[in-house]
Amino acid sequence: MNAKNDIFETVDEISKLYDKKISGAVKDSVFRQKSSRLVMRYLYENGEILQSDLTKRTHIQKSTVSESLSKLEKVGYIAKFSNDYDLRSVKISITKKGSAAYENLKKVTDDAREELLHGISPKDEATLEYVLDILNGKLGKNTKNKA
Repeated sequence: MNAKNDIFETVDEISKLYDKKISGAVKDSVFRQKSSRLVMRYLYENGEILQSDLTKRTHIQKSTVSESLSKLEKVGYIAKFSNDYDLRSVKISITKKGSAAYENLKKVTDDAREELLHGISPKDEATLEYVLDILNGKLGKNTKNKA
């Protein structure tokens, strides 16, 4: 196995372990699914969006977004409503209850990130972020999906 494969396997393993850590630390079961965390993060930071655009913005499959939205709506974290300009499309927005729940989730993810990066110099952290941004750019993905 060459070094490039080792790097990507390591990144994949770190991602899986980080996701497992977050999933185990959240108290709210709806947030154990990574896609629900990403959807909530997007809505919390950006406000309402068309459901069809949410798939594009989060890089999550349409069926997975639909499943996450159903769960989030069921617990009252999001609201769906008709789009006045196109009745075939649905707008999604975060509720007050959802904002409060996301703030609790954010505390868990911030703590996990801080623990993970503890002992890494600011310079090394900046280098890591720089390299990951380059790789994400090559993949055509948004680097800010850190929930």
